[in-house]
Amino acid sequence: MINILAETELFRGISNMDITHILGCLGSRKNSYQKGKYIFMEGETNPKVGIILSGKVQVVKETKNGDLILINQLKTGDIFGLSHVCSQIKKLPISILAVEPSEILFIELNQLVQTCGKACQFHVEMIKNALWILARKNLFLDTKMYYISHKTIKERLTTYLDDQAISSNSSEFEIPFNREQLAEFLCVDRSALSRELGNMKDEGLIDYKKNWFKLL
Repeated sequence: MINILAETELFRGISNMDITHILGCLGSRKNSYQKGKYIFMEGETNPKVGIILSGKVQVVKETKNGDLILINQLKTGDIFGLSHVCSQIKKLPISILAVEPSEILFIELNQLVQTCGKACQFHVEMIKNALWILARKNLFLDTKMYYISHKTIKERLTTYLDDQAISSNSSEFEIPFNREQLAEFLCVDRSALSRELGNMKDEGLIDYKKNWFKLL
């Protein structure tokens, strides 16, 4: 577990020995969840900060019709709940769903944002890392809003795929979503998305197979 945490953004720059020490300060605890189980449900109070030790989870929002809108998908090493806990909201506005068997490490925020009595340097570093994570999450949401601000499905797809190619530094890349998840992420109908992908392939703009894409 320590090796996994050492690779996370929250514990960046902190030694394994110091991570072991600070976990006691944070009141940490581990829980396991099977595929399809909710880690947190929308409307719950007193949410916790969670770090994914293994598996994959999704941040989702339920509509009035009972449909789930995909906000984000997180993997091993990612953190969730930080912005919600920092904002001190009374009820969680989203749900966290395990889409694979997952093990989550929970930590207490009140111990995270306050340095211990000794003002340990590694604790200060972790607070700086937490601020960096929050900034990154804000940038992610800004980017998603940019995608869905485009009026047509083709424009949303083109913008998203272009960004994936840039971040991969290659015209060939894999995306972290299946068709249904990609449709939810871009806030479009799945059938319409699949149809537009087919049109773009016929036009010679892209090639794809499942979650593999190539920009032509």
